[in-house]
Amino acid sequence: MATTEVDLCNVALGRVRASKIADLDEESPSAVECRSLYANRRDALLAGYAWGFARATAVLALKDEEPAEWLYSYAYPNDCLRVHYILPPGARHAIVTSSGISTPRIDWDPIPYEIAAGDDNVKRIWTDHTEASIAYTKRVTATTLFDPLFEEALIWFLAIDLAIPLGGDSGKSYRADAKDGFKEALDAAWARSGNETQQGATRLPRSIRAR
Repeated sequence: MATTEVDLCNVALGRVRASKIADLDEESPSAVECRSLYANRRDALLAGYAWGFARATAVLALKDEEPAEWLYSYAYPNDCLRVHYILPPGARHAIVTSSGISTPRIDWDPIPYEIAAGDDNVKRIWTDHTEASIAYTKRVTATTLFDPLFEEALIWFLAIDLAIPLGGDSGKSYRADAKDGFKEALDAAWARSGNETQQGATRLPRSIRAR
């Protein structure tokens, strides 16, 4: 499967019968289109679902400001594309189930929070919880970390927007095909990602999983 950004773009270009590229920085029409689309479409696809390969946790940095309706304001991590839930202190401590498998402690009640703008108009996470951490989707730029089915969905996602400017007289047809391919690939990728987890005896509450 594709292993670099150029590889991914070239597969997408091939699906709309457009000229392939050697480098994203070249000035060919194909490279110009791919350069304008790639990072945006990658991040949009990453943000749309809780992909296992992009999951991360981080201790939040407390900011010196006082939201009117919350007790604490935390910096929104620069590499965060989607917050899943707040982790309370001690959540990183492992427990051992009766099967002997070490698993994260995830049996707390949901912790309310809000994503908002701070005093400096930079994104914040507001909550009443002290010493908070988050589980979140990270901006993954290393293509070697991508799941193969995520790659396939991303390729079709790119092809949707490459079809009209680069597909010539058949652009509309290529775009329709790309939309169908994207839906099929996305369904398969989501199913695989959802199956690649094992939480042990204690499962994350549905109210948190639905965020």
